Amino acid sequence: MNKSELVTRLKPSSHAVSNRVLKEIFLALCESIDSPKSLACAIAFRENEHEELLGFTCDPSHYFDHRAFADDQLVVSFLSKYPFLSVSFDPGAVALQKFFECEGSCLVTNRKFQKYAQDPSLWDPFMSKVFRLAKDKIGHVLGDPTLIPFQEVLGGDPELLLQLLVQTQQSTTSFNRSLTLLRMLS
Repeated sequence: MNKSELVTRLKPSSHAVSNRVLKEIFLALCESIDSPKSLACAIAFRENEHEELLGFTCDPSHYFDHRAFADDQLVVSFLSKYPFLSVSFDPGAVALQKFFECEGSCLVTNRKFQKYAQDPSLWDPFMSKVFRLAKDKIGHVLGDPTLIPFQEVLGGDPELLLQLLVQTQQSTTSFNRSLTLLRMLS
């Protein structure tokens, strides 16, 4: 493909063309996956039963193969952010409610882990190893915390930064590292 062909293909298209192409892509995806779930999604979409389509879920425990789960999950979530579905509810409000539910669940989990972090003797040896491995893996993915962006956002006020760190209830080691960085910044 040369540059002019690429530019032509990337030109903005009308809303009608975008909808038509998205519909074709979604239906082709459903048909190529060819699972009961993907075919049910295709039927719900064709029949404009958008609320039913958005209600489909995938439970990984119901699958024997991770690829089959991934395929069905792709189909189920493909149109979840598509703004032109006909639904009787406010998608923004539902998304916000789910966000707060997830945050609440994370808060409960973090409080449980805080209890164990304060008293490691509560862990049995196997769980202690699992927790340490998970913590190390998460730390590797997230990397070392940097407070420079927070300092810029908070106008360089170390007290606001300290309050933010306390409120986020970071783990002891991360919190101590953050305090050290805070002292260096002030």
